[in-house]
Amino acid sequence: VIYTSDHGMSLGTHGFWGHGEDTWPSNTHREAHHIPFIVKPPGPRIESLVRDELVGTTDIFATITDFADAVRPTAAESPSRSLRPLLAPGPAPWHEAVFMEQEETRAIRTQHWLLMCRLKPNPYGFCDELFHLRSDPDERRNVADEPGNAAILAELRQQLDTFFATYSNPKWNLWRGGTVKSNSTRPFLWRELWGESWRPGF
Repeated sequence: VIYTSDHGMSLGTHGFWGHGEDTWPSNTHREAHHIPFIVKPPGPRIESLVRDELVGTTDIFATITDFADAVRPTAAESPSRSLRPLLAPGPAPWHEAVFMEQEETRAIRTQHWLLMCRLKPNPYGFCDELFHLRSDPDERRNVADEPGNAAILAELRQQLDTFFATYSNPKWNLWRGGTVKSNSTRPFLWRELWGESWRPGF
């Protein structure tokens, strides 16, 4: 049994109400993407655990196929990771990063940092945002332009670029002229960038 949600909800934090798409540009602040995630694995009842590792909804697929003894995609085919190692007490090998996309914003979150990268070039002058989550847990101070953060900014950008280069399906890769599977909050933006013929793929 897995209890979760598809997105969080800001109730005025950072000056907006709703989902991460309800700002311009979109955002991936904690309030918009932090969701409940409760798992009861198969088998005998186990003592409740609360884990601090970062996981995402993409990990649900690998978790279910793992417990079902079904064929799972390889790491090269899918970013989904089975949560089985986290459902037992003790340390577990786990990559401490999650990746998100909200149309013109792509982000990587670790235990220490949140980087929101905006699609460039674009006609609106969107800037990237970097937050140090240990000293600024409310994500209020953008430190992307501070010289002392140049190395971590470059490292996080590289991880983000590698992730989407590896796992983006060209048909659905908005940042490279693709479309969306359902709807878009910003159809005007994608038509400006990719031409008037751009349409959602549904």
